[in-house]
Amino acid sequence: MQLLQDLVADHPDYLLGRCNLAQMLLEQDAIDDAHALLVGLIEREQLHIQEAFALYGALARVHQAKGETDAVQTLLSHLQSMVEDEDDERRFRQLKRAIDRPNLLQEFSEHLASLVGPGAKRP
Repeated sequence: MQLLQDLVADHPDYLLGRCNLAQMLLEQDAIDDAHALLVGLIEREQLHIQEAFALYGALARVHQAKGETDAVQTLLSHLQSMVEDEDDERRFRQLKRAIDRPNLLQEFSEHLASLVGPGAKRP
């Protein structure tokens, strides 16, 4: 992560670097730091489609982490309107799956715990 932080510090206009760093910060529950990296980027005049997917995806995950479901849906709706071909559709489906199921390991752990029950002894 340090390498990416250094890259963003040296090249603050590098949108993909900022989005990737924000995603890494979200994995560490540093939601405010991730959001700070993305503030204002959506107002750029032009975005390449890959940049749009990275930015909208990172912003959607930030809003999801904050419990702002309306903002998540708005971002996904805007992004879906940009889909033009099969590659875009594939990217959108991947992003939607990641948003719909943000933490499969956590879900699996909770499911296992529910099967074992609260009074069960664990090794």
